[in-house]
Amino acid sequence: MKWFSITTPLLVSLVLSVSQPLVAGASAQAPTVPDTSHAFTAQNFPLSGGVIEFSSPVLGDLNEDGKLDVVIGTTGLNGNDFKRNRPFVLAAIQGDGTALWSKTLDGPINSAPALGDIDGDGHLEVLVSTAGDASDRGHNGGLFAFDRNGNQLWRYSLADHDPKDGLQDGTFSTPSLCDVDGDGNLEIALGGWDQRIHLVDHTGNPIWFNLNRPANFPVDGGYYNADTIWSTAACADFNGDGLQEIVIGADITGGSGLPDGTRPNDGGFLFVFGKDGNVLVRRYLPEAIYSSPAVGDLNGDGQLEIVVGTGYYWWDRHGRSADSYVYAFNTANIFSGLAYADAAKLPDLAGWPQKTTYPGFSSPALADLDGDGDMEIIIGSGDPFKKTSDDIDGVGQVYAWHHNGSLVSGWPVSPKNVRNQDANIFSSPTVADVDGDGGLEVLFTTIWDINIYNTDGSFQERLTANWTVNGSPAVGDTDGDGKMDIWIGGGHAFGDKSSGHLWNFETSIVADGARPWPMFHRDAAHTGRFPTTAKAALDGARYLALLFDPDKPTELTAFLQLVNKGGVPYNWQIKNKDSRVTAAPEQGSVNGDGLQNTVMKIDPSGLANGTYDLGHIEIEITSNGTPLPNSPIMVPVSLYVGPVQQSYLPLVDR
Repeated sequence: MKWFSITTPLLVSLVLSVSQPLVAGASAQAPTVPDTSHAFTAQNFPLSGGVIEFSSPVLGDLNEDGKLDVVIGTTGLNGNDFKRNRPFVLAAIQGDGTALWSKTLDGPINSAPALGDIDGDGHLEVLVSTAGDASDRGHNGGLFAFDRNGNQLWRYSLADHDPKDGLQDGTFSTPSLCDVDGDGNLEIALGGWDQRIHLVDHTGNPIWFNLNRPANFPVDGGYYNADTIWSTAACADFNGDGLQEIVIGADITGGSGLPDGTRPNDGGFLFVFGKDGNVLVRRYLPEAIYSSPAVGDLNGDGQLEIVVGTGYYWWDRHGRSADSYVYAFNTANIFSGLAYADAAKLPDLAGWPQKTTYPGFSSPALADLDGDGDMEIIIGSGDPFKKTSDDIDGVGQVYAWHHNGSLVSGWPVSPKNVRNQDANIFSSPTVADVDGDGGLEVLFTTIWDINIYNTDGSFQERLTANWTVNGSPAVGDTDGDGKMDIWIGGGHAFGDKSSGHLWNFETSIVADGARPWPMFHRDAAHTGRFPTTAKAALDGARYLALLFDPDKPTELTAFLQLVNKGGVPYNWQIKNKDSRVTAAPEQGSVNGDGLQNTVMKIDPSGLANGTYDLGHIEIEITSNGTPLPNSPIMVPVSLYVGPVQQSYLPLVDR
């Protein structure tokens, strides 16, 4: 079991270069001065819990009003005295800062919440893991599920493994929502400090149960790895059978024997699991893997690749002199007959691995930065211990490579704040067009700032959040005004320092740009997978049938919900419908893994009793100006006029 205090520069006071007690290893930080060269409007919203340290905001439409909401978790850190005595809160707010709901949990939250319709009921659920704070371990850890209104559905507890203290171990790992068995419900993959990798069904019961255990171990959920897991899983279908495999990193301590008889060296494992917990790949790397793997077709050959960073645990323990790398793997042999621990089962992709100056904690983002049709890989790195000329320990860089391992021109970058200070970069990058210029920008956090860089490595902007920020910024139009919003969690040095704060930065330009990697691990379900196509669908409906009783007149209203199940943004427009049918809106766009509602109304006036065929609502779907293969979507509409027991029926599947 490996434990360390994650070193981050925290605010101590509002005075330059003071020296007061901090959390282990942290250093003093001076206030930064906001850069206002670009037009971003800043707001902050206090939460009832402690300071947000590593939880990244996630965006999704919880209240189904057609706008994205924001969900995040807090630790118990009190920024006034740096004690951990504040509530642990899971908070959901609307894009204008209005609270939807807030839940106090029994353990700190350093993971990002996950959003997805895990049970197929047409509504989002919220999943969050707890007790992932190495500085505050005296709490039960678990995985919680809430409905969209904040009602707890279930709790899944991890094992009490190390130390044996009567408390379930915690988890830093963010839940990933994956359909591993093709039944339409989402399973939840999660790594834990209990040395297990868990897969849980949508009702909170373990699917992987007592796997890979020594004979004297208790019967409990998960796959036993014999060391901690910090990584967040990715989900991808590598062989096209419609079932998703699970990819996740892990630690491993050398010398001791594993249940399969292996005696590994110090380092880490990259696992690929099948749906039943069968190990398809266990690829050894010479460093613990805290990074969360990303999956995508990097080179456009129709086959998915895996990209992952590592960590800095063994680098630190072995003298801080080993070389550090980012890895990319060819997945063609995952289902071959090779032994799962054979390195040839997951060979290096041509041009990889790539050496970095510093080790890393960050997870990769994938995006086509240069518009040539293949993927670039972007990731942060840093040495958290290095002494520099400023008063903050640590130094960092952000890299961008082409799929073949060659550096993108202008990268890596070495970000500094306005006081020319730098620090280690924990943040995983996000990628989006935040300024509406048609090009992409790369966003990541360090010290007090969200840094925005252009694809050529030139600096564009820093957005100052007035507290140390470590998470991944989330990007989307969360208030429905057509402008991009950027969100990050932290604290507030000039406000209530005891509590966590959500910071919002909104652009001044009305533009709905591309967002290929808009939040941590790419999407609200945290699949870590870059999609290759846009896929439009109506949520559970292909037929609109309404009943109207003239003796009990009721406005005939129903909702069509367009969803994007492919991840690439698409535009939609109603091209044809009966004159009695109105829709609001009649056109729009749906971002990757997003949704949009349109309100349908039917006018029954002047119709005698009977059944009327009102034809079809024809919805045209395009992506980058090209119609999708299933476009147009045709929705038949029928209307019954006459005596009925109820005034309407919802959308039904035919």
